[in-house]
Amino acid sequence: MIKNYLKNHKNHNNQRKSAILTIKNKNLNTMRGIITIAALILLLNGLTGTSQNKSTGYDSTYIPLLADTNVWYIADVGEFGELDVTDVGTVGYLNINDTIYRRIGPAWNSIWINLREDTLERKVYNRGGSLSNEELYYDFTMEEGDSMKGLSYGGGNIWFIVDSVRYINTLGGIRKAWYFRDELDHTYPVWIEGVGSLGGIDRNFIEPRLFWMFGELNCCYYNEKLVYRSVLATQYGCSFEHMNTTEILKDKGIQIFPNPVTNISRIKFENPENKIYQLFIYNVLGKLSCGKLTSSDIFYIKKQDFANGIYFYQLLNENNRIVQQDKFIIN
Repeated sequence: MIKNYLKNHKNHNNQRKSAILTIKNKNLNTMRGIITIAALILLLNGLTGTSQNKSTGYDSTYIPLLADTNVWYIADVGEFGELDVTDVGTVGYLNINDTIYRRIGPAWNSIWINLREDTLERKVYNRGGSLSNEELYYDFTMEEGDSMKGLSYGGGNIWFIVDSVRYINTLGGIRKAWYFRDELDHTYPVWIEGVGSLGGIDRNFIEPRLFWMFGELNCCYYNEKLVYRSVLATQYGCSFEHMNTTEILKDKGIQIFPNPVTNISRIKFENPENKIYQLFIYNVLGKLSCGKLTSSDIFYIKKQDFANGIYFYQLLNENNRIVQQDKFIIN
C-alpha cells in the first residue's frame, strides 16, 4: 500500500493540475502539504452585479472584488512557527489625478496596497508603494492558457499561466475560479471571483499554504455575510478563536534530531497502531524536495539526499492533518 501511495504521489508531483481546491482526492492535497483549503463554504446572498460590457462575451453577471464592507481574514505562519490571523479591509482612500484607490490593509508586511476595480473590464489595479505606476493586479477575464506577470515569493517577477478556469458549485451558488501555475512549476495560486487570491487579497500570485512564511485566506465577509471560509475556519473560527494554535501547528514532542543534519537525523513520533504518516520536505523557495511515507514511528533524514542549506518539513498523520512543521539545516 505504501509503495502504491508513493507512486501516486510522485506522478502527481510531476503532473498536478489545479490541486489546491480538490476535495475529492486527499492524495492530491497532501502531496503539497496543503490540507487547510480542501473545501469552500460560500454564501452568495447580495453579491452578484451586472456587467454593462456586452461586446466581450462575458457572462452577464460579475461579482465585484472590492467593497467598503469587505473583510478578509488571512492566516500566516511566522518565522518561528507562530500562527497569526490578520483582518484586512478598506482603511481609507487615495486620490491620484482624480483616480480613486482603496487603501487595503494592513497587508502581510504591514504595508497597505492601493487598489481600484474596473467592474466593466473585470480588472483590479494596484498603485505600488512609490505611487508612480499602476499595475494590473487581478484580471478576471483570463482564460485557460492566458498568462500574467506577478511577484513570486522568491522576490522576482515571473509569468503565471492559467491552468484552468472552472465554475465551482458551492453551498451558496456558483463562483468562477482560476487555477494558476508559475512558469517554473513551483507554486499554484488560486483566485475566486469576488474573493480574490486564496493566498490573501494582497498576495495575488501566492499559493495558499499554511506553512513557514506562507499564509492563506481563512474567511471573507461581504456586508457582514460570510462568503468564503476555509476548512480550518469552519472548525476553529475565522480568527482561530476556538482553538489552541499549537494544536494545528506544533507538537512540541516531535523534533528532528540532530539539527543541523551532518549525517543522518531522525524525526520520531508516537504511532502505536502503525498508521500511515507522511513527511513532506520543502526548500527555501517552497518547492517540494521529497515526500515519504511510513507506518512506523520514525523518519530518517540523510545528508546525502540534499544539498547544503535550509529546509522545512511537514509531518501529517493518518487523517492528513499537520501534527508538526519546522525547519532544519543540512550542513
